[in-house]
Amino acid sequence: MLKAKPKRGSSYTWQSILAGLECFKRGYIWRVGDGSQIKIWEDCWIPSRPNLEILTPRGNNLITNAEELINPVDRNWDEQMIRDLFWSAYHQQWMYKFRGNLIQEQASGIGDEKVWEKLWQLQIPSKIKIFGWRVLHGALPCKGILANRHIENSSSCPACHDDCEDIKHLLFTCSRAKEIWQRLGVRRKLERVLESDRSGSVLVADLIKISRPLEKLNSVGLAELILTGGWWWERRKFIHDEPI
Repeated sequence: MLKAKPKRGSSYTWQSILAGLECFKRGYIWRVGDGSQIKIWEDCWIPSRPNLEILTPRGNNLITNAEELINPVDRNWDEQMIRDLFWSAYHQQWMYKFRGNLIQEQASGIGDEKVWEKLWQLQIPSKIKIFGWRVLHGALPCKGILANRHIENSSSCPACHDDCEDIKHLLFTCSRAKEIWQRLGVRRKLERVLESDRSGSVLVADLIKISRPLEKLNSVGLAELILTGGWWWERRKFIHDEPI
């Protein structure tokens, strides 16, 4: 009924009901139950927002209903997915101020439509595809980028403290990231890719385009492995004392 629209020849009573609905819709908000009826990007369901709607633009996101943000096991919000999916106020302000001026190193060379097509076809959860989308757009809040934009005082990697943290360092050249790839058995493959002097975003794009199944890892694709490992590592990099 909330989506009903006026039709030619409608009765006065029906027109009055629709007028009342329009007034109602200017102030109503969904109460989240199981989330199956709430359209994340269209409905009013965020009480902390002035217009009650999601601030983050949808883009190419595949997630549609609020129920997809709820863990089906314990029925609580999937906090990690929500952090991946929606801008926090910090990230939103950073993107608003600086996305148009992202340094060329981070954004160059990712114009191939085949890369985006292959990214969305990868056999990985949506939250990791979103992580890949952010990597390809150079939109990870790495210390080097933030320091260059005067948001952070230091550009050094918070995990190894040895170098400036950009996307290439975060995913591939940080000593602790290398440990992950070593244990997964793909470090030598990555070292061959890293021989060329290109940005982290371009390297990931190449890995997505040339991704092949890895027989030693039950035929998991190289791109799936790199993005999943990178997604995991980006969230663990601040835990210095925990073994990998």
